[in-house]
Parts: sequence; C-alpha cells; structure tokens
Amino acid sequence: HLLFVLVKLLRVPIENPFLWQASLLDNEVDQILRGRYQVSTQRELRRQAADTQTSSVQRKAIDEDDVCAICQEELVEEGAEPLTFCKQGCGNSVHAKCMKVWAEHK
Repeated sequence: HLLFVLVKLLRVPIENPFLWQASLLDNEVDQILRGRYQVSTQRELRRQAADTQTSSVQRKAIDEDDVCAICQEELVEEGAEPLTFCKQGCGNSVHAKCMKVWAEHK
C-alpha cells in the first residue's frame, strides 16, 4: 500500500531510492511530502561542492591530539582517512567519510 501511495498519489519517480528503503528518515519523509524528492545528479553535486569551496571560512590547524567531531576518532594517525573541514561555519577538520554521512542524515 505504501508503494502505491508514494508512486501514484505523491508521484515519487520509480527510480527514486526512497521507494526501496526499508524505512525513511524524518527529513526524507518531509522531502516527499513537500515534493522535493529528486535524486541529485553528479553535475548538481559537483556544482554544490564548488559553491562550498568558495566559502570564506578558513580551515583550522590540526594538532596531534585532535579528534573528528563526528566519530571521535583521532584525525592524525597512520593510515588515517582523508580529511575535509566545515566550510560553512567552524572550520574544524573531520573525516570526509564522516562528513558525508552526517550531511546525508542532517
């Protein structure tokens, strides 16, 4: 019944991954109800990334004892993951993978 409502009544495209998820986050339900359920294309994602790179926030220096604000693991260690930083506010460094997960569930 839910699939019918999403596809026929709310007109969510069949290729949208929301249809095949076991559950939806609150922001995903909100997107569907407001009609903002389009899947971002690679071109749009690259444009958004370029827009955020022009931010005036400067990256803060990383100390040896700094940790990722999201996963609380050390930033500087052997075999550490690639880093990015908060370009919209604080300038703190975080793991790129952690930032991606956080942004998706924000």
